[in-house]
Amino acid sequence: MATADPSDTDTWRAVFNGTAELIASGGTAALTTRAVAAKASIQPPTLYQIFGDKRGLLDAVAKDRLERFVAEKEANPPHLDPVEESRNG
Repeated sequence: MATADPSDTDTWRAVFNGTAELIASGGTAALTTRAVAAKASIQPPTLYQIFGDKRGLLDAVAKDRLERFVAEKEANPPHLDPVEESRNG
């Protein structure tokens, strides 16, 4: 594993995706800095350099996923039927 540049968006994406995979497969109990680092192919200290701590990592991932969700919702025009729009929400 190489030490990654913390400003590298590929590193961020790898960390975010690895974190999401770990949470999906085992919940937050499966989320360790070593497991995330292994998934992202970086050294564990790089996580601390980028996010500060595990809470910072979780906050960043939650913010990223919420922003992506909102962007996807905004990209779809609203349905003319309010009931159907509610179902789609």
